[in-house]
Amino acid sequence: MNDIEKRIVKTAIELFQKHGYNDTSINEICSVCGVTKGTFYYHFN
Repeated sequence: MNDIEKRIVKTAIELFQKHGYNDTSINEICSVCGVTKGTFYYHFN
């Protein structure tokens, strides 16, 4: 896993813990990480 993927996963886990899985969006993960949705989907299908 590269650095961007690690940052996305770490951020997603933190947001899941804070808001729950169902209340966390891809947009929120991307915003907090500072990546675009295109970058997110490039690394995670």
